[in-house]
Amino acid sequence: MKKSIAAFALFLFTASQIFAQSPVNGEVREILSQKPLKSAYVSLVSLMDSTRKRMVTTNDQGKFQFPQIRRGNYSLRVSFVGFKEYRQNISITGEAMTIPPILLEEDSQTLNEVKVVGQVAGVIQKKDTLQFNARAYKVNPDANADELIEKLPGAVVENGKMQIQGEEVKQVMIDGKLFFGKDATAAMKNIPAEVIDKIQVFDQLSEQSQLTGLDDGNTTKTVNITTRPDMRNGVFGRNAAGIGTNDTYKVNSSINRFKGNSRFTALFQSNNINEQNFSSEDLIGVSSGSAQTRRGGGGGGQGGGGGQAGGGMNNTSNFLVNNQPGYNKTNALGLNYSNEWGTKLKFQGSYFLNQSNNSLIENTYQQYIQSNNAGQTYSETSNSSTKSLNHRAYFRLEYKIDDNNSLVMTPNLSIQNTDVTSGYSGVTSLKDTKLNEVSNLNVSNNNAINFSNNILFRHRFAKMGRALTLNVSTTYNDKNADNLLKSTNLYYGTNPSSRILNQSSHTDASGWGLSTNLSYSEPISKQSAVFLNSSFGYNQSQSEKYAYNFTDAEQVYNQLDTLLSNVFSSNYYTYRVGTGFRQFSRTLNISSEIRYQNTQLMNEQVFPKEYHLDRSFNNILPSFSLRYNISGNAKSLRFNYQTQTQQPSVSQLQEVVNNNNPLRLSTGNSALKQEYQHQLSLRYTATSPTTFSNFVTLMSASFVMGNITNSSFIASKDTIISKDIVLKTGSQLSRPVNLDGQYSIRGFMSYGFPVKAIKSNINSNITANFSRTPGLVNNVMNYSDSQKYTFGLVLSSNISEKIDFTISSNSNINYVQNTISTNLNNNYFNQNLKIRLNIIIGKGFVFNTDATHFSYSGLSSSYNQKYTLWNMAVAKKLFEKQQGEVRLSVFDLLKQNTSIQRNITTTYIEDVQSNVLQQYFMLTFSYNLKKYWKS
Repeated sequence: MKKSIAAFALFLFTASQIFAQSPVNGEVREILSQKPLKSAYVSLVSLMDSTRKRMVTTNDQGKFQFPQIRRGNYSLRVSFVGFKEYRQNISITGEAMTIPPILLEEDSQTLNEVKVVGQVAGVIQKKDTLQFNARAYKVNPDANADELIEKLPGAVVENGKMQIQGEEVKQVMIDGKLFFGKDATAAMKNIPAEVIDKIQVFDQLSEQSQLTGLDDGNTTKTVNITTRPDMRNGVFGRNAAGIGTNDTYKVNSSINRFKGNSRFTALFQSNNINEQNFSSEDLIGVSSGSAQTRRGGGGGGQGGGGGQAGGGMNNTSNFLVNNQPGYNKTNALGLNYSNEWGTKLKFQGSYFLNQSNNSLIENTYQQYIQSNNAGQTYSETSNSSTKSLNHRAYFRLEYKIDDNNSLVMTPNLSIQNTDVTSGYSGVTSLKDTKLNEVSNLNVSNNNAINFSNNILFRHRFAKMGRALTLNVSTTYNDKNADNLLKSTNLYYGTNPSSRILNQSSHTDASGWGLSTNLSYSEPISKQSAVFLNSSFGYNQSQSEKYAYNFTDAEQVYNQLDTLLSNVFSSNYYTYRVGTGFRQFSRTLNISSEIRYQNTQLMNEQVFPKEYHLDRSFNNILPSFSLRYNISGNAKSLRFNYQTQTQQPSVSQLQEVVNNNNPLRLSTGNSALKQEYQHQLSLRYTATSPTTFSNFVTLMSASFVMGNITNSSFIASKDTIISKDIVLKTGSQLSRPVNLDGQYSIRGFMSYGFPVKAIKSNINSNITANFSRTPGLVNNVMNYSDSQKYTFGLVLSSNISEKIDFTISSNSNINYVQNTISTNLNNNYFNQNLKIRLNIIIGKGFVFNTDATHFSYSGLSSSYNQKYTLWNMAVAKKLFEKQQGEVRLSVFDLLKQNTSIQRNITTTYIEDVQSNVLQQYFMLTFSYNLKKYWKS
């Protein structure tokens, strides 16, 4: 018996020794900087049985732990993208084991030695979020976030805007906090790439959707930059000053202070070389009295399909791009601050002050689309000067009252003053015969205030999933303008005549709005809930315009012109009630909602004549969204369908004539109805952890019933429109109308993958756009159809931080058709091929060059051009840590820079060429501030 007990005890002891398990701990660091490496892959492979394998990743401090490892002999392996793999044989005895720090050496020889396991950190898909490891993409030490993001699979830069997954990035967050409101351009250009650890790309839901869980389809393409743990406490930034030939100069400063939850950034810039980092909100009111408004009044909304290069003045969003047409001077100051106080209060806020001066010269050529008088054209030369001063402020305050109640406030404010002086001369011709010509001077002063605030309250009940949310939004805007118009108009033909205008006008426009939404959710199971919501909205707007003609006898502007004067108000009420359903699980989310909406539009004019117009609309507004995560989040599918209505603006309703160009009159239409729009989108994304590739395909469509478009009348002979309006031959009058048949369809596909042999990444994309815009030309229906196909290919280096190159090609094929003047149907092609190279040589010598070749064909004869924009720079790093730099650069080495743009409308096809900044040399000194400390 005793022997049996002894034998059994011996068996238990032997078994315990054989199967004993113990924890294994360690940490991974860079060999040179001793900085911890986050997300490095650590594996233990049994030497007795290679199928026995355990794997973990390092945390923010570079540390790892295997909780329980059976005793025995193992191969310890550590791999990370860009570093040589580390291997060591170790013996585990059954006791807790701490391995001395593992130091990884950067791999400067070949990327092929980095195993697949190290590539997993490059791109990961988590449900609807793509997460990129910044260390997997090599950029120069002084690169900013935008240069790093350009290397990501699926990222495309088009017309100076960043697109990811086929959609424009609208906002950037730093560690989950908004950076400069929704000014993505300012954010990406002022965050150093070296502080970035992860880049997350996702569609952020609206504030209310985040609280209710019901996807309302209002998403914003967002980039969240996660900073490196060792750089979350410190002061960093870049400061530079330069002076160049042709009186060019630049001064810019970026200072960031990160400390715990506190983030503070101060930006400043002053230059006259077209460098601008600000939102389109800086340009409120710029269009008033400017050259682009004169053309816009000529008829037709954009039908899509325009191609451009070097930027154009077609819309205010183009001001987001460097090297704009004309000569631009910019002075800007930006402040951004975010913090958290305890667990209850979070604050984010930003402020921008921007002063800009723009001098622009444009040559415009338009070919009219009309069934009669085929061959009518309009050519114009304009010269304008715009001075703008803008203040913008954005705030977000989140207060957690208690565990069941929370409050979010997001006020926005913009204040602007804009002065515009423009002069132009234009000629309307029929084949080789002049019909009329105009010489015009327009001076205007515009002031605008826009304010909005959103308050969102949420209450959670004791029952899980039961919640009540109340959303209250307010808006206010006030704009006023003083305008001086001097114009000489000559009319040819059988009854030649002339007319001289000398007018002064003043416009006041203001409005305010209030909307409320009450939503209640009730769970019906652990994975489903129903929603009820009710909303009310009210928008009130009014406008007063008085125009006075100059009286020669009294030498003052005192003769009231009733044709150009108007006092008008509009009231818009919206009542809405709806119900929704949500089904959610780890892999599938479904949201659906149906709403009934009643809207009432009440218009009233009191001058120059009184009238009232009341309209009521009833609509059913369904919506549906689906999110499906496939294959453990490596693939995802998202479908969204939305319906919405859009009321006409007060300027579209106001029946007052705009005569900024007396040959191209425009007026409003008080009988306009609302638009009803259907929007659909389908997106599929897939990432491969083994090939390090990313695939995205997107299809979206929009269909509009009652689309607000233009009706244009082009006089083929002297025509009396009313007792007040007489159109001379070749002149035109346009007004907005509701027409069915507008649609746009867009398809996008992107595929990115690494090429190990040349240590580079390839990103390819294809975009197809189809659109149809209806319009009336001389009371004849015209459909302007546009097709645009874009083919893009980017090869970007991933060699090292010392060699950075990008080769890209972007080709656009455009097909333009209309149903009236088929002789104007044509196709045109534009392409740009760009090569960029940055090299660090020896002890701090830097060489930069980039060249872009532009090619245009199929445009009007004088606009078919080919040119190359070539820039180059050499620099020397200074000081012990190479934080200083002296740089000599040349812009437009070949003196070929230009700007060409085509615009398509329902009334005409337009080509525009603008003056742009050309060759200058500049000497710049810059200093990078870098100081980090432990938390």
